[in-house]
Amino acid sequence: MLNIRNKKAVVVGGGNVASRKIVGLVAEGSIVSVISPKINEAIYELVQQGIVHWVARTFEVADVEGAFIIIAATNSQSVNAQVASCCQPEQLVNIVDNPKQSTFHVPAKVQRGDLVIAVSTGGASPLLAKKIRNELAEQYPTDYAEYIAFLAMARQRILAQELSPAKRKALLEESQQQHYYHSVQARQLFFTATDLN
Repeated sequence: MLNIRNKKAVVVGGGNVASRKIVGLVAEGSIVSVISPKINEAIYELVQQGIVHWVARTFEVADVEGAFIIIAATNSQSVNAQVASCCQPEQLVNIVDNPKQSTFHVPAKVQRGDLVIAVSTGGASPLLAKKIRNELAEQYPTDYAEYIAFLAMARQRILAQELSPAKRKALLEESQQQHYYHSVQARQLFFTATDLN
């Protein structure tokens, strides 16, 4: 969990792996540059839309200067290793084919509104992480986002009231009951019944 909004990110590589990394960075509001002589269609579309900056050449040492996050996602181990060797200790680095050279890993995740469930194997098996993520995605369907929004509103309203610690705890625990997930009407009644409207 890291706030990378408006942080500079450099992705070295223009294939499918790089594309997936870029999409994740863009979704989190990072300012992304991609370094690669060639890029795939998905990245090209982001470039055309002005979402991603493309430097159409091979990697150079200066490319990582000022970057908060660097991801090496080429199909060349030597290029990826070169990227790793150029990074500074304060930079976050992900070398897709070498977890030991990485200072962070990108987990497989399920997001339902403000609920984020991340799965990582520390680079040992991204396929297993994705398999577990898919299982969690079935366990927590997309409508779980509405339930999370209800919980956030309930918590906000409960904490805004002058209540005893015991009463506050009881209300917070009550809001967690499973029937509030299944019923919009029950959520509305929660606020009315507890005088939290």
